[in-house]
Amino acid sequence: MTLEELVACDNAAQKMQTVSAAVEELLVAAQRQDRLTVGVYESAKLMNVDPDSVVLCLLAIDEEEEDDIALQIHFTLIQSFCCDNDIDIVRVSGMQRLAQLLGEPAETQGTAEARDLHCLLVTVSRGGWPHPAQAPGPVFVNKVELAGLAPAQHSATIGMSRGPPAGASFPRGAILSWPVFPRGALGDGGFLPTPGAPTEPPLFTPSQNPHTDAWKSHGLVEVASYCEESRGNNQWVPYISLQER
Repeated sequence: MTLEELVACDNAAQKMQTVSAAVEELLVAAQRQDRLTVGVYESAKLMNVDPDSVVLCLLAIDEEEEDDIALQIHFTLIQSFCCDNDIDIVRVSGMQRLAQLLGEPAETQGTAEARDLHCLLVTVSRGGWPHPAQAPGPVFVNKVELAGLAPAQHSATIGMSRGPPAGASFPRGAILSWPVFPRGALGDGGFLPTPGAPTEPPLFTPSQNPHTDAWKSHGLVEVASYCEESRGNNQWVPYISLQER
């Protein structure tokens, strides 16, 4: 290995440590300020209702869970949703460290009482920046529940988020499907845009995300910068590892 390669590896390792520390700082601060949504179902529900309040999505999984097909399907759908809605997204390993950061009781870890830490959303208040009226965003649909409905019930359910009531655990076998209407498919007023008509520029791009201005946080700025840098290297879902301490 050449000197240049050694320096590059050392810089990459140092960068990973910096970003990992920033993620830990951000999660602790977000939970303290009630800006953290925990759980796959809870996250999907929030993104259906208010995707513009989400600044960062963390998908957490350890190596022994990589073969969980249902969880990987959820991750794929959430990743696509985040990319379509300019939400920074990071894959994370180190579930034990994550549980420590969020104050999960040791006796509940790995039990039915433990919170689902596989998906975490960091949110911000939208009151500090303007937000134009938009057509309804995409909606996740629970295919498992739809499969058991009669045709009349099915038609009435399409476009609605179906899932367990508040406080219920998310059924791992349920599958969140693609939205009925992709976000941005409807123009102003809910009508389809005229073919050939110029499209309006986006309110913001990932590198100009107003969320980072709405809530000043060193950890948030560091993670957002890392995500932008990764996109520049054609890595749309960067990965970090949280080390147990």
